[in-house]
Amino acid sequence: MEQLLMIILGLLMLLGGFLMMHKGAKAARSLIKEPAASSNKLNNMTKVCLPKITAIYPDFTLEEYAIQAEDALLSVFGAITAQNTTLLHKCDEKLHKQVSHIITKLQKEALASVFDEVSFEGTVIANCRQENSGYLITFQCAVYCYNYRLKEGLLSSGSTSEKIHAKYNITLDTQHWLFTHFEHIN
Repeated sequence: MEQLLMIILGLLMLLGGFLMMHKGAKAARSLIKEPAASSNKLNNMTKVCLPKITAIYPDFTLEEYAIQAEDALLSVFGAITAQNTTLLHKCDEKLHKQVSHIITKLQKEALASVFDEVSFEGTVIANCRQENSGYLITFQCAVYCYNYRLKEGLLSSGSTSEKIHAKYNITLDTQHWLFTHFEHIN
C-alpha cells in the first residue's frame, strides 16, 4: 500500500511539473532572444541559412518557426516527463520513435525523468541542409529548467532546487513541416 502511495505521489509530481513547465514556457516566450553563449557561430548560421530557406519558402519567418521548435521541444519534455508519447506535438514518426525509445529505457530502469519550469533563453538556426525535396532546419534552443530523475519516487540525479542551463537541437523537415529529431548538446 505504501509503495502504491509513493507511485501515485510520483505521478502527481510529474503531472504538476508538466503543467508548471507549460505555463512557464508560455510566459518566457515573450522574451525570445538569442543565447549569448552560442552567439557568433550560430548567428552566422542563421544569417547563412535564412536567405536560402526564404528563397524557397517566402512565408518562412524565423520568429514563427522558432516558437514552433520550442513548442515541439516542450512537447518532447512533457512526453518524457509523463512517459506518454501522445503529448508530442508537430513531431513526425521518427521523433515519436526516438521519444518512445527513451521512455521504454526509463521504464525498464524504473526511472522517471522530469523537466520542470522550462523557459527558453533563445532559439536560433544551428544548421540547414537541402535533402530530397525540402530542407532539414536544425534549431538550437537555449533552455533554463529543473531536470532531474526519480527512482521509485526518490531523487536519483539532478536537482529539484537548482535550475540548469542546457542546449537542445530540434530538427524540422520542410517536406512535411514536422520535427524529426532532438538532441541534448551540452
